[in-house]
Amino acid sequence: MAAQHTEKKEKIYSGKQKAHTFKVQAIIHYKTRKILSLCMCKNAVHDFELLKRNQHLIPKASFVLADKSYQRIYAIYEKSLIPIKAK
Repeated sequence: MAAQHTEKKEKIYSGKQKAHTFKVQAIIHYKTRKILSLCMCKNAVHDFELLKRNQHLIPKASFVLADKSYQRIYAIYEKSLIPIKAK
């Protein structure tokens, strides 16, 4: 029975390899274009979670311009701007 199970699995198997993920988040000053922070994580982590882990690097009074993946950024930085979510 084990041989039949293996054959069935081989027919369905797509051949994809598991890939290691590596996320990098860059925080850049918009006027000077100086890199303020470069945060890295080896595993799959949401963008906002990575920001929360490294929020001590950005002053609370900073103006933050972010993309749609930072939906709850207003709770941390009052002066923040994200694109309007499509309906």
